[in-house]
Amino acid sequence: MEKKEKVKQVFKYIFLGMALTTYGFIFYHSSIVPKTSDKWNSWAKDIWVGLINDALGIKEDTSIVKPEEITLSDKIFISNDSYKSSNIDGYDEHEIPLGGEKWLEATISPRITTNKSISYVASNDKVKLIQSGLHVDIEAMELGDVTIKAICNADNSVTAEYRYSIIERKAPEEINFFCDYLTVGQSKYLNVGNFSNDLETNKHFYDYSKLSFTSSDESVAVIRGEYLKAIAPGKTTISVSNGIKEWNNEVIVTANESTLSNVTDINVKGDNTVYVRGLDYDKYTQLEVEFDTDSGNEPTDKGVIWSVDNPLAAYVSQDGRVWGNKYISDGDVDFTVRATSVDNLSIYKDYNMRLTHITPTNILLEPKMVLDNGYYIANNSKSVYVGINYDAPYITKFNYQVVVSDSSVIKAEMVGAGLIVVGLKEGNATLYVVSNDDPNLKSNEIKIEVRTRGYINDDNIETFTYIVRKYISGHAFLFMIAAIFTSLYVYFAHMNKSNKVILLSIASVLGVGLIFGVISECIQLIVPGRVGAFEDVLIDMSGTFLGVLFIFAIAGIRILIQNKKKKKVEINS
Repeated sequence: MEKKEKVKQVFKYIFLGMALTTYGFIFYHSSIVPKTSDKWNSWAKDIWVGLINDALGIKEDTSIVKPEEITLSDKIFISNDSYKSSNIDGYDEHEIPLGGEKWLEATISPRITTNKSISYVASNDKVKLIQSGLHVDIEAMELGDVTIKAICNADNSVTAEYRYSIIERKAPEEINFFCDYLTVGQSKYLNVGNFSNDLETNKHFYDYSKLSFTSSDESVAVIRGEYLKAIAPGKTTISVSNGIKEWNNEVIVTANESTLSNVTDINVKGDNTVYVRGLDYDKYTQLEVEFDTDSGNEPTDKGVIWSVDNPLAAYVSQDGRVWGNKYISDGDVDFTVRATSVDNLSIYKDYNMRLTHITPTNILLEPKMVLDNGYYIANNSKSVYVGINYDAPYITKFNYQVVVSDSSVIKAEMVGAGLIVVGLKEGNATLYVVSNDDPNLKSNEIKIEVRTRGYINDDNIETFTYIVRKYISGHAFLFMIAAIFTSLYVYFAHMNKSNKVILLSIASVLGVGLIFGVISECIQLIVPGRVGAFEDVLIDMSGTFLGVLFIFAIAGIRILIQNKKKKKVEINS
């Protein structure tokens, strides 16, 4: 009997030592820097992914999922998967001003559709479509109605339509201008604008010629374009109306003590090339005006009224900045900008300009895929995206074709400014793109290996990694092991006591786990790069609970067996 008690004592202290060792490792794990911890978690994740996908041989169903429905919505991509309505203030959802633009976004269902690529077509040439993935930019070219149709490439019978009316530009709904005083001979730009569209390039969505400008006393000041020209000392009220609402501003004109210098001729200088506006609103050509005057000095009035003969090609701001509009032609477009002196409307200068595209001199494929031993991994019956990058920023002309070495292994489709690649069967293939304008302009060649995905794959690996990090390789697992050893220590320490005391003692290990869990998270609060959280304390406690439950169940079963034997002995006696 004494020998048996000694064995129990030995096991008791062995389990105590193992429990303390495990808690010590937990504290060490809490205090190490994230980089080391990440390596541990990554190693554990790879082990478990391998066990589930390879050892168990579980493979994902590779059957092709056909699209069932397309939904179109009026949205424009901003950043980080955020979107906003592309509607223009003052216009109906299904209206586009001539020369304006809107965006459509397609959503494909079901979510697990194999090939989500689509093609956009217009019912006529009144708009020009520029597709980028599931989005399309609609440029209004002519007045009239048009229907935009989205067609699933995997099943042409699945379509969706969106109707637009291309209408004349409206006058701005809101006016913002301020002018309080001038001196004789000077003019001031009234800076009439739409409150909700403060970007200068958005002004071409509206027709400012539909605004009504009046001066209550034209002997004091007159309206010339969007300028107010001071004629003589006095006071006048300037009124601007959009046909619905009127805005008024009182202006005082004072005498000019200096000698007036009148404009006799003007000359325009600057680059005569402007680029199609792509992603960059700040890409413009600056034009400047040189004045000749009757005195040879600087003119008293330097105001210039800018206009363009083809508003679909470009927009000119009041300070001479010329923005090319979007994609009105695949080739170059010639247009004329006119600069008119506010001082004398009969003096003007026409400046010939050209709208042109930015084309690449180098093409780089950037696959959004995992790289393994030189091969980019695609999955059987699944689509992946391959981005196309260029050496020049804001490329506005995409004209290339895709070359695939084995069309039975992968299928590649051009969608906007990128490629959609679909794995057809397991195997290897190469892929590159070449310019249709210049056969010598080719991209880098990428090697693709098509595999059948395992049960753990790129769709759920993030969730699985979290589970491994928090539960399998992390504290939940370690706290479960520590709770098992602590419960075994408590069990051997109280074996000679009543069953109730044994079970209550094991249950008290939950409190020990809570204390050590709080300490562990407090340690992480002071380690650079680590974060202690109440959520993690609950995760630690879940591990402790499982460990205690495991030993509690074993102890309970043992007690039930002992009680059954005891009753059997009593009955026999």
